[in-house]
Amino acid sequence: MGAKVIKIDKIYIENFKGIKDKVIFDFNSAEFNSNILSGPNGFGKTTIFEVIEICLTGNFGRIERFEN
Repeated sequence: MGAKVIKIDKIYIENFKGIKDKVIFDFNSAEFNSNILSGPNGFGKTTIFEVIEICLTGNFGRIERFEN
């Protein structure tokens, strides 16, 4: 039994944490085979990963860890 692969084409974020206005991240570029999230601290890189986590699992792990 092999691992399942999920390909994310786009993410739409609005009113989540520090992202207030509508933002669409398009990971389905014909030019590139991979995507890199890069930027200074506080610019939302972790927020994008948290959105992916919530969409795929329904959980927000960082919040759950702090509650315990």
